Amino acid sequence: MTNRIIFALALLGMVLTTHIWVQKQRGFDAGCLGLPTVQRQTITVSGCQEAMESDFSTTLGLDNVLAGFLFYVVMGGLYLAGIFTGARTRSILSNLRLGLAGIALVFSLYLVFILFFKIDAVCVLCLMSALCVIAIFVLQMILFRKERAADKASEEPGARVIELGVATLTSFVAAVLVVLDLVFLGNVTKAGNAGATGVEQMRAVANDVLETRIGHDFLARMAPCEIDVTRPIVDWQSLIEPTDPYMGNPGARVTFVEFFDPNCPTCKMLHPVMQRVIQRYGDRVRFYLKPYALWPKSLSQIEALWFAAKSGSNKYFALIDEQFQVQVHEGLSIDTVRKLGEKIGLDGAELERSLKHKTLRNKVMQDKQMLKAAGISSAPTLLLDGKFVGKIGQTLTVECIGSLIEKELQMR
Repeated sequence: MTNRIIFALALLGMVLTTHIWVQKQRGFDAGCLGLPTVQRQTITVSGCQEAMESDFSTTLGLDNVLAGFLFYVVMGGLYLAGIFTGARTRSILSNLRLGLAGIALVFSLYLVFILFFKIDAVCVLCLMSALCVIAIFVLQMILFRKERAADKASEEPGARVIELGVATLTSFVAAVLVVLDLVFLGNVTKAGNAGATGVEQMRAVANDVLETRIGHDFLARMAPCEIDVTRPIVDWQSLIEPTDPYMGNPGARVTFVEFFDPNCPTCKMLHPVMQRVIQRYGDRVRFYLKPYALWPKSLSQIEALWFAAKSGSNKYFALIDEQFQVQVHEGLSIDTVRKLGEKIGLDGAELERSLKHKTLRNKVMQDKQMLKAAGISSAPTLLLDGKFVGKIGQTLTVECIGSLIEKELQMR
């Protein structure tokens, strides 16, 4: 029975790591779990997104998600191999599983440490995977200390058939979950999916129900609206250049900065929230929207934004709107960016030349390095006079951000 539980946990780990991979491909556009959420006027900071986009997402060049999946596959494979071998070989395989589980345990504890003390994020899926590893290690330790009576029993006629049947049934359930994850959740409102599907409509209905039944008051109680005072940026003004486009009052005493990536689904969801905030507080606050390249696919799009900034703030912010409207998972091609530029009145041929020659690439990379040095490693990231808006897992709304701005205005 202990072996069966270990095998079931290995399959669960495969499902978890597959789900993490699916959500990572989608940019965690629906949070960590990838389930329907209130999206129209709210945005929940995703700890999973921060963990998967951090500098610690790979180890020795290998993606941690892939490493976890391979570990679970090997653990499950060793169990299956033990069904068809004798007691002595089965004992060797069990000891090998114990050694692998020990290595995985140390690695998992290291990742948990990184998660809480380096990234300062809460990745629910990562913690669930870590719990699977811990449980597998504990069960393997129990097997190691046990008498080998179970080995003798497994030699009885029909025992292998029973074990194989249990393994097949468990594997079938896990396979169904993986397929559902890849086919269903992997395509639900995927960023840039222009065709409205029945699944997308179902999700829209779910959002309406959540918005009606739960409401902003409940969300506020679950995740209080507050400033993260644990990591202020003292010299935050250095992150803003005199030529950076802004909206709002040029003489305002309060400054609000959003760092975004044009291909970040969470940033796209936050964009209408920020537009309403700017509309409401633009007479008293100065707002900056600055791009932060999370992925290589975003570099050309960000270069295009700085190209547009040369023609004025209106062009810059108009191109941001256009890029979010046509956002796709793989990023926009230079030809698409050119068409968007022409749509808002830019010189398309000049824009295309600039992008192909990467004339603004150094600026984009220098900005990225500067922000990373200041402690900004993900998007969207919001700063209110140098203070981080929202803690991990906090639901951000127009009302939430507005209340924090009101408090800051009272202090000035």
